[in-house]
This record gives sequence, structure tokens and C-alpha cells, in this order.
Amino acid sequence: MKTLQILFLSILCFSALGVGFIFIMNPTFPFGLSSSLLSGTPFNDFFLPGLLLMVLVGGPCLISLIYQLQDKASAFSWTIFASGVFMVWLIIQLAIWSEHLLFQWGYMVDRKSTRLNS
Repeated sequence: MKTLQILFLSILCFSALGVGFIFIMNPTFPFGLSSSLLSGTPFNDFFLPGLLLMVLVGGPCLISLIYQLQDKASAFSWTIFASGVFMVWLIIQLAIWSEHLLFQWGYMVDRKSTRLNS
């Protein structure tokens, strides 16, 4: 069980730190994403979301991972905290982008159905 926990923490930690770093290094066009995806959000580019992702999600995950590997007593508490921060991050992300994502999904479904009916 502990091995699985370390594996999941590693994936979450290095994903958050890596993606956050890429967002910070190339805030206007990371991974080929246009900053126009952020229209209607409080962000102009991906710099601040990348910084928040690294600090708020990657930081607690990294601390939790290190404590898990060192078998410290507070490892469980840090894992619960890191998991909670990640869930809050996902909820906020969905709240900010859900309307935009639903619109894109609806557009894609409409395009596919139009092609199938022609």
C-alpha cells in the first residue's frame, strides 16, 4: 500500500512541478496552448496558474513524498493535506473553465453529428 501511495504521490508531484515550470517558462504558449483559453478567467497568461500549481500543489506533494520516503510520523498528515489541496485545485479549475470546456465539447459533438448526417 505504501508503495502505491509513493507512486501516486510521485506522479502528482512531478506532474504539478513539471507542468507548473513549463507554464512559468513559456506563459503565453505552453504545450501549444493559446492564452485565449484563459479568456473569461482572471488570468492573462499561464504564468500565475503555473506558479500556483508549483507552489500550492507541487510543494505539499513534494514534502509529503519526501516524508513518505523517510518514513516520518507526519507523512500521513502531509499526504492528506496534499490530497486536499489537489482536490480544491481541481474544483477551482473546473469552476473557472467548466463553461468554456462544455462549450468546446458541445461544439465538437455538433461538428461530428453534422459530418455524420451529411
